[in-house]
Amino acid sequence: MPSGSAALVAGLVAEAHRHHLASRFDEAEALCVRILELDRNHAATWHRLGIIAHHRRRHAEAVELIGKAIALNEPEPTAHFNIGLAQAALGRSDEAAIHYARAAALKPDYAEAHMNLGIILKSEGRFEEALARYDQALAARPDFAQAHGNRGVALAGLGRL
Repeated sequence: MPSGSAALVAGLVAEAHRHHLASRFDEAEALCVRILELDRNHAATWHRLGIIAHHRRRHAEAVELIGKAIALNEPEPTAHFNIGLAQAALGRSDEAAIHYARAAALKPDYAEAHMNLGIILKSEGRFEEALARYDQALAARPDFAQAHGNRGVALAGLGRL
């Protein structure tokens, strides 16, 4: 991509980010489409479009879009985490667990990934494994209240009141 195009894309990415943070999803989505017209391989833009789709409860579309981002940039932990959120919203806990585990493997201090994987494990009655994930979440973020609460539930499930 010529340097002028790269500068244009960088500016559009920054603007899309601002709109996204302000929950102006229509504006952010339109900018993302423009970015992809200039650079079809812009993984972060595919990811952002997927997040926007997830916010709009278009979870299957989110899985598809974030999947494109992962295909372009597989070792991105937040993409794995976010596709996990979309998979979980679709009731696909096995697929969500795979992506949460991948996010945690790529970024071992990713408290939210450990936490969400722990929730799935707990729901399957796998309390020891869930407890280990909550402990990893708390090692990364000791003030993570939800992980403390879920850790308590896992301990109760193990009969360790």
